[in-house]
Amino acid sequence: MTGPFAALRGHSRAGRTKPKRDAEATKKRLLDAAETEFANKGFAGARLGAIAAAAAAQQALVHHYFGDKEGLYAAVLTRAVEATTSEGWGILQGIPAAAPRGKKRAKGLDLPALRALTDAFAASLLRFFATHAALLSIVRHDARAGGELTRELVTRTSKPMFDIVVAMMEDLARRGVVRRDIDVRQLCVSVFAMCAYPYYDEEFLTLLWPVDIRSAEFMDARRREIVETAMARLTPSR
Repeated sequence: MTGPFAALRGHSRAGRTKPKRDAEATKKRLLDAAETEFANKGFAGARLGAIAAAAAAQQALVHHYFGDKEGLYAAVLTRAVEATTSEGWGILQGIPAAAPRGKKRAKGLDLPALRALTDAFAASLLRFFATHAALLSIVRHDARAGGELTRELVTRTSKPMFDIVVAMMEDLARRGVVRRDIDVRQLCVSVFAMCAYPYYDEEFLTLLWPVDIRSAEFMDARRREIVETAMARLTPSR
């Protein structure tokens, strides 16, 4: 289109895209502020006014985007858990030994491949906790209050992946690729804890060791330490 209406047409297009970008940015600020508020005060103690103020947004936008406090709370948990679960499924994708029951499984997963898998999961968990450390507090609050939302979300998203990893590792133990006496679930919990602890108890850790736990250097060194610890536990004695 040319002539006097061309500029108006371009302005109309810009006007359609900018509000969408602004809306996504506002929703992110609200979710970030809500994650902190729910972590500090639990669901009952959290105030929508405080969340809106921290996000520099009108409180009416909380209702517009999320419906009510319950909707906002669900969105906070879902955003964090589904993001890391999606990354976890991406790590498992293409690993035949991790195929769901009923599908063909390959028996070629060896210790180097297992090291790479452990490395990828450790890196993913470290990024998750570095970004969503407050989520641990939210889950604790939710569990004390009955935990139905967390239970449903974890059962739907994270537990199926955990079960597949456990089944895969138990198969490796039966075949002697890793130590036969390994308690796979205990080891998974240990890896999870090693990833979570620096961010779960940051205040105490940094009193012992003044370090930037979100720096690339710390996270890289932490990942290597976790992988070496896990592999030492997994590798059969020669």
